[in-house]
Amino acid sequence: MVSNLLSVIMYSLIAGLATYLSAQFVIRDKKLSTKKVIYFVSFSAGALFSLAFFHLIPEALDLNPKNALYATVGAFVLFYFLEQQIMMHSCEEEKCSHHHVDKSKGLVGLWGILLHSLIDGALIGIGFEVNFALGLVTALAVLVHKIPDGISVSSIMLHSGFTKKDTSRNSSLVAIATPIGAILAYFLLRGVSNDWIGLALGFSAGTFLYISASDLIPETHENVNWLNGFFVVLGIIAIVFTKILIT
Repeated sequence: MVSNLLSVIMYSLIAGLATYLSAQFVIRDKKLSTKKVIYFVSFSAGALFSLAFFHLIPEALDLNPKNALYATVGAFVLFYFLEQQIMMHSCEEEKCSHHHVDKSKGLVGLWGILLHSLIDGALIGIGFEVNFALGLVTALAVLVHKIPDGISVSSIMLHSGFTKKDTSRNSSLVAIATPIGAILAYFLLRGVSNDWIGLALGFSAGTFLYISASDLIPETHENVNWLNGFFVVLGIIAIVFTKILIT
């Protein structure tokens, strides 16, 4: 038990650190202009889209073929109404009619990726509770997409009008969420059924699809540049390539 717990802590911390460092890369680049940030947004759009379809949904369907997609659609609908409420509140506070600098997108992106980081951590904890081999494979699968997570949350928030200080603080929360989720899952979710794990993965896929399709891809259309399309495709290819490496 002690050995497995140490593995849970160590690998989840590494995954969280990958998120933090990739976020700081975007935040601390003094030469990173608004025009350059859109390329990270484009990469994130492709990466999140690809993660949902090539990684999360297939695994969710494998574990819970009957209900996983309901969780995916449910998450998409939930985040639609969540963003709608945030935007309505933002207009009431700022008396605006259009969101040229729309922090609601940053908030929705933050909460979506934060939730996903918690689920990632939970999967690491569950994996090591079953056996070391499963835990290690799960941790590696989580690790390879933590870098896009860090780039995503920092790019989304910077592009939505948040300061670098606020973005750094919030990206730290996303990074910490992974080890927190792992440790809690290790102690609290022992013996959980594959059906529930499949639902969690399906829900996480829905959040990623919403963020990519509703918030990020439209941003790439508002900032028309052929490089935007290139970075979207690059994000997709990066996730497909890492999936091939670990399977």
